[in-house]
Amino acid sequence: VGAGDPINLSNTYHFERNGWTGLLIEADPRRIAALIRKRTSPVVHAAVCDRDGDVHLHLDSNPDLSSLYGNPLSDYATVPAARLETILHYHGIAAIDLLSIDVESADLAAWRTMHFQSHQPRAVIIEHEHSDKAAMLAEFLGLGYRLIDENASNFVFVRDRP
Repeated sequence: VGAGDPINLSNTYHFERNGWTGLLIEADPRRIAALIRKRTSPVVHAAVCDRDGDVHLHLDSNPDLSSLYGNPLSDYATVPAARLETILHYHGIAAIDLLSIDVESADLAAWRTMHFQSHQPRAVIIEHEHSDKAAMLAEFLGLGYRLIDENASNFVFVRDRP
């Protein structure tokens, strides 16, 4: 979720190059053509949020920083929006080995649009840079995840499935 640049700073590019199959979800329309051209996984053009329909995506001059919660005076694009559960259901995805979420300030909100009990991702990389880190830690630890790494931008959690 928040696929971004197809290669640079991608949390999933390495896995795809080594046989991983997945789904790339990206809201910023300026990223879609490159993702389709440079990656083998299917690409979904959508903003993951708490409703299905259309939303305004605030376009930053740096596409990595475009957000649903940007400056209201900034340029924006109307983009399709969907709950993560809607996208997963449409694509027939049940089990998730790795879920990577990087959606500029809306990471925990995007996570909460998925039915956790239906999917229980084995590993989650989630950006915390613009979020309430304590709330994010409490959420994941409360669901049985272990924090195995943290850097300036992300938490990496794993969960042993029963």
